[in-house]
Amino acid sequence: PSRRPLNSWLSNLLERQKQLDTWTGELGLPKLTWLSGLFSPQSFLTAVKQTTARRNEWALDRTENQTDVTRFWDAGQIPGLNKE
Repeated sequence: PSRRPLNSWLSNLLERQKQLDTWTGELGLPKLTWLSGLFSPQSFLTAVKQTTARRNEWALDRTENQTDVTRFWDAGQIPGLNKE
């Protein structure tokens, strides 16, 4: 159960829906992902590892995720990110 007020909870839900709509519309791995906005971030990271390992014919148990935590609030703040 969430301890968030309903207004905050609904805003968060709508942000998650927006992220999922954008992601599924592109049908590719996003350049950046709001991990805390996912319902199961661990599942997402595992799927990225599996997909990358299969595509590159790497051993899955030797594949690692690298996550860069930033203070950026939107994609426009990231230097060098092409929004196309």
